[in-house]
Amino acid sequence: MRIRARPETAVVNLQELVSLLRSKDAKLWKKAEWIFENECKYLDGQPNLSNKVAFASFPRSGNTFLRKYTELLTGIQTGADNTLHVNVMLQMQGMKGEDIVDDTCWIIKTHSPWIMPEAPKFTCNKMLVIVRNPLDVMLSWLNLLCLANHNSKAPFDYDKEYPEWWDWWVRDCTQHYKNWFK
Repeated sequence: MRIRARPETAVVNLQELVSLLRSKDAKLWKKAEWIFENECKYLDGQPNLSNKVAFASFPRSGNTFLRKYTELLTGIQTGADNTLHVNVMLQMQGMKGEDIVDDTCWIIKTHSPWIMPEAPKFTCNKMLVIVRNPLDVMLSWLNLLCLANHNSKAPFDYDKEYPEWWDWWVRDCTQHYKNWFK
């Protein structure tokens, strides 16, 4: 289910938000406190192609963490080009912009060029590429796949308990990582 603002829901204009974030005027900040209260807000949907930002990363490199941090700083919901087939759990944990890439979101998470089937397409003119130590990515990705959540780790060391399998995993991940960067 795509989560959208209702017609009566207060939304934020991106140009006004950018002006606010650049401002040192205390009165302006006081007037805009509502943006940062409670849950993140959506943008009003006005065209914002010149300010659309992609957060691009290989999976498990910190994209979701950076999205959440950005939402807390800006008060605006981020989007993602991942389909809801795999990301309902993130949506349930507060990332309401899953599968939304239109102008109600300013910043869009992507693992492009690694695009899932049926993923929504979007264009942007700004990109932040997030890079994490590949060894940390490999272990984090393995924990996500094996434990089916974003913040747990196995109670044992894969490399010690299953060294042959771990060797295969590292070689397989390395190939995926090389392809993504290529």
